[in-house]
Amino acid sequence: MDKTCKILAVAAVVAAVAYTIMPFDFDREGVLGYADDFFAFMAAFTWARAAFTAPAQKAVRRQLCMVAAVCLCLCVLWLVLLAFAGVGGAI
Repeated sequence: MDKTCKILAVAAVVAAVAYTIMPFDFDREGVLGYADDFFAFMAAFTWARAAFTAPAQKAVRRQLCMVAAVCLCLCVLWLVLLAFAGVGGAI
């Protein structure tokens, strides 16, 4: 189970980097458009960091997973904001 979690964490980081550099996105509004990219990357990175933390540090792993969940929620909320508030536009 631990090996699967590590593989998925690395895949999530690669997907977050790909999402950041893909040309079609809601990123037409300068800095405001890059907030979803930041939150997506931070969610994947903190989850990967939690996956590669030693099993003896359960409190640290739990906190990193909580930060990853918060960043993921903020990413989704920011995408909804950009998509439906008229701030950005999809291609």
